[in-house]
Amino acid sequence: MTAGLRPMMTKGDPAKEAAFSQLSAGSPRFGRLERIFSAVWGVTLLTECVTRVICAFTLPVNTMVWLSTVMTISAIGAGVIIGGPISGSMRKMVLLGAGR
Repeated sequence: MTAGLRPMMTKGDPAKEAAFSQLSAGSPRFGRLERIFSAVWGVTLLTECVTRVICAFTLPVNTMVWLSTVMTISAIGAGVIIGGPISGSMRKMVLLGAGR
């Protein structure tokens, strides 16, 4: 998730890029937050996948057609809501590291 999170946090700002790199390489807290953030998204998407497989074998096709979209949106929403505070803490660290 770091590859996707980095551009959102740094927004191309060289100072933020440098702060992100430095924190990623040298801050145990930042590294732990990166791993937790990745784990949150991993568990969320794996749960959605397992649920989708179970539903595909137990529910009618016409139900799965609409439920599949609901599950995808719900998984993304859950990942954003659960991962938000974690990425917020990381963003604060990047801003402090960039001198802002």
